[in-house]
Amino acid sequence: MCAFCVVPFTRGRERSQRSAENLSAHLNLFLNDAKQNISQVADNLSQLDHLDPQSAIALLDNAREHFPIYTRVTLATPQGKTFAASPVRGPDGTLTPLNTDISDRIYFREAMRTGQPVLDRTVIIGLTTGVATAITSAPVFDK
Repeated sequence: MCAFCVVPFTRGRERSQRSAENLSAHLNLFLNDAKQNISQVADNLSQLDHLDPQSAIALLDNAREHFPIYTRVTLATPQGKTFAASPVRGPDGTLTPLNTDISDRIYFREAMRTGQPVLDRTVIIGLTTGVATAITSAPVFDK
């Protein structure tokens, strides 16, 4: 039996700080991936000759298959009115509302202003899902 042992340990605050820094780094990587993914979706949408709701929904469905991180992908006009979404129905069976004005949303305004993908760092709780949601947006450019 030892009367005095030196055991390396990390005090609570130091461990918590490292854990928070580690979590923050992982979260930033995750969110940057999400931003790149939505940018790729926007590029794919830009390739359409005519962007009508039916062809857009097919591409949005495909995007959700390739990027399952997204629970919903919505397309809006340059004026901020939503006109296509995947899934068409929410988890509660109701239709995804279209013609919703999102022009006042920070993520929309910033993407339109910069022409770049945007990650809204505000996490919201989805009204239909009850799930914490982070929103990414990217402009879709004409050919």
